[in-house]
Amino acid sequence: MEKVQLAVDCRNVLGESVLWDDGSGLLHWVDIESSELWTLDPKTGRTQIHKAPERIACFAGRRGTGLLVGFASGFAYYDPATGRREDIVRFEPDNPHTRLNDGKTDRQGRFVAGGFDEAEGKLVTSVVRLDPDGRLTTLFGEVGCANGICFSPDGGTMYFADTNVATMWSFEYDIASGGVGKRRVVAGFKDQPGCPTAPVWMPRALSGMRNGTATGSCATHPRAASIA
Repeated sequence: MEKVQLAVDCRNVLGESVLWDDGSGLLHWVDIESSELWTLDPKTGRTQIHKAPERIACFAGRRGTGLLVGFASGFAYYDPATGRREDIVRFEPDNPHTRLNDGKTDRQGRFVAGGFDEAEGKLVTSVVRLDPDGRLTTLFGEVGCANGICFSPDGGTMYFADTNVATMWSFEYDIASGGVGKRRVVAGFKDQPGCPTAPVWMPRALSGMRNGTATGSCATHPRAASIA
């Protein structure tokens, strides 16, 4: 087993949405509750913190400068270097108790993100897709806390975890349209010490970080129905 090493003693309130930028060689993540965007240069160990105008839940890189950001209230283009923000569309404006949570781009550049019911954790929020033209489409509802959105190497399968339901699913994903099809349970964590928060693809397995009563990681084969 590989040894886990401390990279940054950041002491975030709620560290999320880790993103590696292969072009710049920098690691980015957010502290949601502190409205901060963090950047680490692994070569120098130097960190940089940008204070955002609102809580950032998830984000993605863009060609050129700036980021596509899922703020708590909705999607926007945001340049942390200048502070410039250009709002695109709000997320569930008729539901004051939900905010954006986790999100990732698919392999065609569409941004898929889901919500979180901050009031009671009820299954009242949704997962949506933001297209490059700014159009927002709801993919499915009855979500409590969206997490771990990621895609298979060929882009034809989307993985998703609802932390509040302690379950991880796979969806058939239409590469051409960005629509979702048949859903299947990949792993259930209801009898495990923790809940799924961040599935990521590994060479031979899907790794799912867990939180809750215990913090750790596990691995499950994408075609399995239980954790390993």
